[in-house]
Amino acid sequence: VTKGGKLGMVVHADFTVNGLKGEKVDCTAYFYDKYKNNLKTTYSGYKTVTGKACAWSYGNVTYDNSHWKDFDNFMPYEAMNLEAGKHEYYCKVVICDTDNNILGDSEYYSFTGTGSNTKRIYYDNGGYADKTTNADGTITTVNYTPCNICHGRKVCNLCNGAGGMWGGYGNYRRYAICTSCGGSRQCKYCQGTGVSVFTTTYNPATNSSVGQDLWSGNSYVSGGHYNDDDDNSSSHSSCSICNGTGVDPHPWEDAASNVGRNLPWCYTNSSGKKCPYCKKYTWHQHHKCPKCNSSSY
Repeated sequence: VTKGGKLGMVVHADFTVNGLKGEKVDCTAYFYDKYKNNLKTTYSGYKTVTGKACAWSYGNVTYDNSHWKDFDNFMPYEAMNLEAGKHEYYCKVVICDTDNNILGDSEYYSFTGTGSNTKRIYYDNGGYADKTTNADGTITTVNYTPCNICHGRKVCNLCNGAGGMWGGYGNYRRYAICTSCGGSRQCKYCQGTGVSVFTTTYNPATNSSVGQDLWSGNSYVSGGHYNDDDDNSSSHSSCSICNGTGVDPHPWEDAASNVGRNLPWCYTNSSGKKCPYCKKYTWHQHHKCPKCNSSSY
């Protein structure tokens, strides 16, 4: 269940307390590994007994014979320190009075817990990756690297962060809003963050992986690109910008915007024709891919 934005489990207890009217009782659920050793935790949001993972709460005794049919305690998974993968665990409920005298305890109840672990890897280029071993055996890696287009500068690579540019000569010279960033001045490939984010999940059982570029939304399977667009073909490139076509998919509909651009035009789409790179039917042009500069087009 989810409680307070945290995912975890609820332990339900059914017990009766006699002769303690007007006092309080402590109902605590302790958690153990497969050898019935207490799970350890340093989590500060829940009670710990010398580092033992447990969930607890008090109950007010209002009658000579007070019965709780469904006394529940919530335990977030993050406080249990479950091992990566799927393992057997145990839970046991202990009832105490306010002096910590044990009034009664339950049997050990087994359950299957699934956990993951994450480690961070740092790259020489200043980026890093969070690698998580999931409970089902798959491995998810989230890579954060400096944007390949703006190189971490966060500004548009076409207008150099100016938001527009001058084109033409003499009386025909005019200022135009940058067709890449639309005047926002931000790099359109990393949304102005300066960071490229790519997520990959590898399944060792099938020796296959699925990945996605956070900013472009492009998805990949075992290094090949796929999506649900019509007349789309599979590619075996991992380029997050052009998906192996060698062409920048961003359409340039104003020829004057080529001023100051150091990459040549590589494709011109005529009016009324469906563009194979952006699906538009208008006249426009495409540059070579600014990331891989592939010649596959």
